[in-house]
Amino acid sequence: MYAASTVRTLLDNLTLSRSVKGPSRTLRRAEVEQWLDKLCDQEGEPHLNRIRDEARVLAPALGLQSEFSQLDRIIGALLRTRKARLTSPTAMARSKGLPYDEASVKRCTMLAAALRSTGLPETAREPPSVESRIAASFIEAYFSNYIEGTRFVVEEAKKIVFDGVVPAKRSQDGHDVLATYRQLVNLGTRAPSTISIKDFEEEIKARHADLMSGRPENAPGQYKQQPNAAGNTLFVSPDRARGTLHAGLAIVNGIEHPFGRAVLIHFLLADVHPFVDGNGRISRIMMTKELLASGLSRITIPTVWCEDYLGALRALNRYDDPGPIIRAFAFAQRVTAACVAMTVDEAIRLWASCYAFVEAGAHARLTLPQAAVNILWRDSIPAPADYWELVEAGGGSTFANIERRQTG
Repeated sequence: MYAASTVRTLLDNLTLSRSVKGPSRTLRRAEVEQWLDKLCDQEGEPHLNRIRDEARVLAPALGLQSEFSQLDRIIGALLRTRKARLTSPTAMARSKGLPYDEASVKRCTMLAAALRSTGLPETAREPPSVESRIAASFIEAYFSNYIEGTRFVVEEAKKIVFDGVVPAKRSQDGHDVLATYRQLVNLGTRAPSTISIKDFEEEIKARHADLMSGRPENAPGQYKQQPNAAGNTLFVSPDRARGTLHAGLAIVNGIEHPFGRAVLIHFLLADVHPFVDGNGRISRIMMTKELLASGLSRITIPTVWCEDYLGALRALNRYDDPGPIIRAFAFAQRVTAACVAMTVDEAIRLWASCYAFVEAGAHARLTLPQAAVNILWRDSIPAPADYWELVEAGGGSTFANIERRQTG
């Protein structure tokens, strides 16, 4: 058996053909453009030049000079060295210097459609007071870092944020918590959806530079140069990150409801993962900014809700199901709005009554706050007394015990 080379296959597929019955003998022009676009993404622009050079030699021997002319124009347009009419949206985006990830944009489109067809919440934001903003920002910064693996007990986090006491052996982790808090307490008033794409990019880069200033190995303020992944999830390639952000933000601007815009901004940044690290925190900060600027409650993801939150993101990223994100974020927003407090200590007590500071499991699930519940502290973790009774009866382990075993 013999298989045609990539160069010959491309030339053959640019030959005009007509299907009378069944599938066409050749690819459509748009499919050839998409193929070349993917080759460029996988192998780099020099690979397209090599294809063109080989085709220039091969075409006369096959009598495919006309097909080579088409290939030459397509590659020239993709490499932005000449103008030519393209028909594939992804190829046209590359010709403008902004190639995008088609699958990621499709997921954003699916989420936007689901948001438009769903009754979305109008949960009002916390009172516009300095005290409530400080309390809410501290809680969000604490939980946002917990999701990313930067874990302190809450009293230690209070000392870092309000007393400047950073553990000597965990200075980078302490900076992460403090930088996240400072950004959340000083968000500004302009919603991300109201600014230009250029200003949006500059803002997320500036926020990342501040957040990662204690971790120079994570290229603070710079887009990733290498592919990144989490578990089995491979994020948008570096070559397509900016273009996907541009295409995704155009979809955001088509959403009227501020809750929908905020959720879509969060998903877009999380799905693209434009930076080496800190993407989750940046996505949640920008979501909070959109919500507060629109007069709605922020969405805080506590420890006990972490797996539900990550599972909701995976449901869309892996299985094209946008429903869990909308439901998970709507419920988290209800709880967040119900935990508004004028002091940090009162906010901690309210969130503790929701089982917020413990890991999800048989003994705890996120609930609305319970005003009359008795809060007990074990291993520096606050939770309702009934939780500790069930843990002790079942021999469960607390976060602090697990941390001690991991760190010695």
